[in-house]
Order: sequence, then structure tokens, then C-alpha cells
Amino acid sequence: ADVRVALPEGVGALATPEGARACAEALDIPAEAAVAVDLGRVDAEPAAVVLARSPAGVLTAYVVRWSCSATDPALVAGPVAVT
Repeated sequence: ADVRVALPEGVGALATPEGARACAEALDIPAEAAVAVDLGRVDAEPAAVVLARSPAGVLTAYVVRWSCSATDPALVAGPVAVT
């Protein structure tokens, strides 16, 4: 069966696995880290929380604008260690 997900207008590539990985690379997150992206807003502006888990299990959070890409991390806050 076909599965479709409705995404907010303007989210762009960050909502794709490739775009999330490109954003992670711009944030200097190692390629071997697992990455998750949660779309939302910060101060009413489109933003996302990027969570990275290293192979050693260390969890780090970043807040980025939806425009985060391989050439521009669009960093709003972080990195912050999550315990």
C-alpha cells in the first residue's frame, strides 16, 4: 500500500533522509552517527531539532532552520549534550 506523509510547506530537503544527512554533515556530525530530525517552530519561526547518537551512545541536540543544507548548517542553537 502507498504511504504518504503531509509535510509543512517550505520544509524542503531537511525532511528527506538525504537532506537530513546533508544537514548533519554541515553540523560536523560524523557519518557513522544515527540522526533524527523533528520539525517544529522556535519563536514562531520554522525550525527543527536534529538529534545525533554517536556509535558510543552519546546523544547531542542541535536546533536548525529548515534551510539547513550541506553548505549551510543554519544553526540556531547547540550543540547540547542530552543526558
